[in-house]
Amino acid sequence: MPAIPFFTDNTAAFVHELETDSFSTAGGGTDHVRVTVTTNADALNREQQLGLVKEISELVAKASGDPSLAGRTWVALTGAVPGG
Repeated sequence: MPAIPFFTDNTAAFVHELETDSFSTAGGGTDHVRVTVTTNADALNREQQLGLVKEISELVAKASGDPSLAGRTWVALTGAVPGG
C-alpha cells in the first residue's frame, strides 16, 4: 500500500485462526481460507478488484507455504459508503 495517510491511518489487519471444523462449504469442505477486504465505495474498478483478489490469494498461499491454497482462497470485497 502507498505510504500516505489515507492508507496508513485507515488500514488494519485482523487474522483469526479457527479450528478446521469451524466453518465449511455447503459440501463440507474445510480446506480453504476466507479473506474480507473493505474499501471505500467505488475505490477500485473491476480490473483493480481482480488484481487485488489475485494478489491477496497469492499472499495467503505464500504465507501458508502451500502454493495450492491460492486456488482455495475466497476474497470478499466490500465497498463501504460514507455514513454506513
